[in-house]
Amino acid sequence: MGLNFYRTDDTSWTARHVLDDAEEGESMHSLRGAFSETVYIYGDANLWARQHISSSEIKVFSLGLGLGYVEILSAAYALAAQSPISGVSFEADAELIHAFQAWLLANSKPGVVPFEIYEDILQRAAQQASVEPVRLRQELASALLSKAWILNAALTPDSSFVEARACHVIAFDAFSRKTTPELWTREFLDRFLSEVPASKCVLSTYACTGDLKRALLHAGFNLQIRPGFAAKRDSTFATRA
Repeated sequence: MGLNFYRTDDTSWTARHVLDDAEEGESMHSLRGAFSETVYIYGDANLWARQHISSSEIKVFSLGLGLGYVEILSAAYALAAQSPISGVSFEADAELIHAFQAWLLANSKPGVVPFEIYEDILQRAAQQASVEPVRLRQELASALLSKAWILNAALTPDSSFVEARACHVIAFDAFSRKTTPELWTREFLDRFLSEVPASKCVLSTYACTGDLKRALLHAGFNLQIRPGFAAKRDSTFATRA
């Protein structure tokens, strides 16, 4: 299974997996703008956390890693706030984990993602948060090496959340109910929301399903149903403070 890469409308990159039958899977991001969508859905969640949570360390939960948009942008906001870079990511594709590490740790051989795509994301995130790209990369690499940011394999209903507990920002990007139905059930969401979020936290996602909304309300979140990015109808922004 490989990847095909595409420029989206804001010129940032997205990718689609090439499936066994040579057809393509879902796009990882909106074709109207991969970076713009990340800022709208997950960047705003990072900013909310830094405005409403007094902790000096904002821990981020990212599902899944993909091309590293959430990780790089979250690290940029942490650097801008002069706070530690802290988080945990889950990713079903081991080659994407390897590729991100290869770029971030300056390995000579690229993985399945060309280094230029990560560099493009780095420049955009640094500009968005008004930080230096070189330092942003250095600090995120340091967080990865020290395990302040941990990269995990696929999230499943049987996954342990030991390393993912007490997260302040939850970027819930689990593709669609069609692709990963097991991550959208009420049973899984109830367990997830009982173990992962910190007492004060924010969850943001492009999705707006009935089970998700009911699970969030049950877990004590306040719901804000926002317009979805570009052509998408609604998105969910839930806070607990």
